[in-house]
Amino acid sequence: MRRGDGAWGWLSRRASVEGAAREAPEDEGANGTSEALANRLDRNLVSLTSPDSEAADQYRLLFHRLRRAEMDQGECLRVVAVTSATDGEGKSLTAANLALIAAGERVSERVLLVDADLRRPSLHGFFGVPASPGLFELARGEVTSAVAVRSLKGCGLCLLTAGALPGARDVSGAMTGAALERVIGALRQDFDAVYLDVPPLLSCADGAFLAGVSDGALIVVRAFQTSRQMVAQAVETLGKARLLGCVLNGVEARRQGGRG
Repeated sequence: MRRGDGAWGWLSRRASVEGAAREAPEDEGANGTSEALANRLDRNLVSLTSPDSEAADQYRLLFHRLRRAEMDQGECLRVVAVTSATDGEGKSLTAANLALIAAGERVSERVLLVDADLRRPSLHGFFGVPASPGLFELARGEVTSAVAVRSLKGCGLCLLTAGALPGARDVSGAMTGAALERVIGALRQDFDAVYLDVPPLLSCADGAFLAGVSDGALIVVRAFQTSRQMVAQAVETLGKARLLGCVLNGVEARRQGGRG
């Protein structure tokens, strides 16, 4: 399924806000990853925990296909939104692993991963860091990026978590207002590459809104779970936002009898 300029189809994965980001001094361990960080990581962050695995290779392939799309189109995909049709399709892990690969490949550049799924944030858990302060506080002007953005020593990646979320009404206001768009615009200026983990397109309007302020969106689709009709509805929900392509997730795990 393709839509828009430069959309590149299906991939399979098997298995100004100013200031420097916070960085805690830590000893480095295997693969150059700080020892303290390695002890906190979710094992599904295979780009760090199993960099030589087939799953990590698939994320690397995804990264290079995006870079090739940039060259072919002669434009920069500085902000990429990663979304899905519904919950449970693996969009957050895809965003995290893609950002980790980017940080490893673009060693001289600043790469940022943002948890913009304020209704179901998960990235702080993957990396074993506090959820707050984060995007929510930054959008409300309660902190600066120097406080909200964490630098994950040893992997070259910066992380902006979702933040403390007091209630659905406040979350909705932060997600749809001009304040959030202003923050994304400022991060675009401060970083060379920004990866947004955004809400599922069929769950709420936030996903389409964030895809619209990005340079393009990836839709993660879980094999044997998401119907073609749901994917088509998700693509339609994007509206004028650019669809970069779809990532087919969970193929190998299902074949081996795993959870995917």
